[in-house]
Amino acid sequence: MLRQTLFQAVTRSHRQSNSRGAVRAALLRGGDDFLNCKVKFKSTAANVTTSSVVEEEDCSTANTETTTPSTSTPYIQEEAVQFNPDEKPILLNKKEHAVGYLNKILNARVYEAAIETPLQHAVNLSEHLQNTVLLKREDQQPVFSFKIRGAYNKMAHLTSAQLSNGVVACSAGNHAQGVALSARKLGCRAIIVMPLATPSIKVNAVRMHGGPTVEVRLFGNNYDEAAAEAKRLQSEENMTMIHPFDDPLVIAGQGTIGVEILKHCVNTQL
Repeated sequence: MLRQTLFQAVTRSHRQSNSRGAVRAALLRGGDDFLNCKVKFKSTAANVTTSSVVEEEDCSTANTETTTPSTSTPYIQEEAVQFNPDEKPILLNKKEHAVGYLNKILNARVYEAAIETPLQHAVNLSEHLQNTVLLKREDQQPVFSFKIRGAYNKMAHLTSAQLSNGVVACSAGNHAQGVALSARKLGCRAIIVMPLATPSIKVNAVRMHGGPTVEVRLFGNNYDEAAAEAKRLQSEENMTMIHPFDDPLVIAGQGTIGVEILKHCVNTQL
């Protein structure tokens, strides 16, 4: 599968070098290689379990490696699938699949505002659950939340014209603080729309992180009304909306948490 092939690409590169650049290059190179490969799918004959194996074949820029199925699994005859070169399937479309997000995550600009947080072993909880429980200490971020990652990565990728027009966000919590701190670091204007019922401690936290270029605007009796006001500002004042989650660059910023967890678990520098 795609994840298995990505792992093979990382493993080949890791044997050559432990450097961050080598692993990143292997992932990105592997992602592009997938789009040019012919693939074969193998399916089990059993009705209960179905398994698929993707094999590389005739790749001009990647080494050919074949994944051998387990001898305990009954496989039927291989069926070769040829894709139209002018119409790439969604499975291998880097704009729509995980490969595209891998690219964005590895190139995310988060550490200008965020820190790499530790992965802490929860001893008592692990003993109670008879398992290994690890806590990602995102409470150690400057805004005490992982939300700074996505907010800053999105805003750091804006053009100078977009930053000049300012940004707008709607949030009653951690995302608002992340946008406020990001606006302060990037020196841009920001309007944070929060519902009228937002606790004062959260409003004051946004103001503290934002500084003079950040305006907190209390509006609406609930989140939906506040969000409508934020959309109005986006439309009428040509501001850029910083969505708390529904944005590829925001997602990529949060995805750097996964890279840090992977790096910790495999004890390897990526």
